[in-house]
This record gives sequence, structure tokens and C-alpha cells, in this order.
Amino acid sequence: MQEKNFQTLFNKFLAEQEGLPFSEKTSAFELKLVKAPQKSLPFDAVKPHQIRALKLAKKKLIYKISDTGRDQKPFDCFQLVKAKAYVVVLFYTPYANKFVILIEVDDFIKEKESSKRKSLTEERAWEIGLKYVL
Repeated sequence: MQEKNFQTLFNKFLAEQEGLPFSEKTSAFELKLVKAPQKSLPFDAVKPHQIRALKLAKKKLIYKISDTGRDQKPFDCFQLVKAKAYVVVLFYTPYANKFVILIEVDDFIKEKESSKRKSLTEERAWEIGLKYVL
């Protein structure tokens, strides 16, 4: 699986959801794919600019969509105000059920700052995040 496949699955998942904490609100997501045999996500895989943007989305983020690319863009720019913001992790093992874990960005930061490890284990992600089947 590649991150673009994860993105496609996650977009479909979001489109089908109703009544979940993130489904009725504007939300921002940073997706991270962890492939077996790797069992943890390095905290540094979520880059500082991504953390900064997720934190801004919780207040007010204004973003211009790039004019490059072949696809038509839906519009020029958007703003997120008081949005939910998540780091989304898929620990992927071929032929196994795909569970996605949504971790609120502040919880991710707190875990990074308090952990003795340099990475987030799958087990710990399950403890601090919201778990769903893709």
C-alpha cells in the first residue's frame, strides 16, 4: 500500500461517516502510513510545519490551493476556523483488517513530549486515539 491508496481509502471512509466526533465538523487531517514489519511511527515523521498547520486549523488557518497540476481545483483558497485537527495513522499489514487511528494533534504533541521513546507504538496509538475500521 502507498500513501495515495491510504488517502483514497480515508476519503471514502470520511464520506461514509455520520455521527462520529469528526464527521459533523470541519476537520484537518495529516495521514501517516506505517507498513509492517515496522511497529511504530517516528514522532519526527510528522513534520513541524504539519503540526503548526494542524494547530492553526484549531484556531484559524487560511490556505491557498496551488494552481499547479493537471486536475481542476475546486476553488482558490479556504479557511478553517476552530476545526478538529488530527494525526491519522494506519499501521498497515497486508491482508489484515485496516484500522485507522485518529489522534488529536494536542494529544500527539503531549505524547511526543512526554514519551521516553522516539516513536509512537501501535499499542500506545490505540490507547490515545480514536480507532475505526477503514
